[in-house]
Amino acid sequence: MSFYFEDQTSPQIGDYARRNALIIIPVGMIEQHGPHLPVSTDNIIARGVARLLAERIQDEIPTLVMPCVFTGYNGENVNLWPGSAKVLPETLYHYVFDMCEALIKGGFKKIMFINSHGQNPAILELVSRRLTDLHGVIPVLTFAMGMIGKEGAAIRTSAQGGAGTHACEIETSLVLALKPELVDMSLAPNSTCRYRSPFHPADMYPEEPAKAKVYMSMWELQRTDTGVLGDASAATAEKGKLWLDLIINNYVDLAHEYYHLEENLPPLRQVISY
Repeated sequence: MSFYFEDQTSPQIGDYARRNALIIIPVGMIEQHGPHLPVSTDNIIARGVARLLAERIQDEIPTLVMPCVFTGYNGENVNLWPGSAKVLPETLYHYVFDMCEALIKGGFKKIMFINSHGQNPAILELVSRRLTDLHGVIPVLTFAMGMIGKEGAAIRTSAQGGAGTHACEIETSLVLALKPELVDMSLAPNSTCRYRSPFHPADMYPEEPAKAKVYMSMWELQRTDTGVLGDASAATAEKGKLWLDLIINNYVDLAHEYYHLEENLPPLRQVISY
């Protein structure tokens, strides 16, 4: 039986709501990913991870996967290369918020975002906070590559700066595992991130942890000439499958924790009025 939201009838959707189904919303982007990857890379990863997760948990947790939010926000520095179909930050905010609010009004209380685009999280966090404020629902926001976990460091073979998270060793490997026919490794560049510092390691697995969490635009700091942030030439499908297994295993654990969240929360504190 299909777990895709759009494949259900209206009565079936109502039944899923009564069963407190988990709604998975993949969020991606249409933008350049270097000369070797399709502009749909973020969507491929978000949708692929959502599908694999749903396959793993659907027998234990009622699950529906929404259509992918196929484009989001990026900065003008990404648009030096053709391929962007961006929207304004406020457009993405209102689109996702309105969709989630409709789901909540339809009876759904469990919403998981599987985001795969690096410039979406701040906007999606605002959506999540606002939904909690207005409806008491606690969405969970995730970043697909971030769900690899620390164990993923042992798989990489590129030098520091090679796992810069955009069309890099990791992202290219994931697409090789999910949609190999869309990857041209003969064009995959080594665009290892050159600017690295104690406050900006520019690698998903830095040799030394950053001194503090700060934000500075990777695109402005790295000034890549290929549209790639990392070493795409080090990617393989085998690495992608290993990273994908780690991602899905961690998502399965998170899905179970999130689905039973209310059972483990401490009681509300008494609010003292002054």
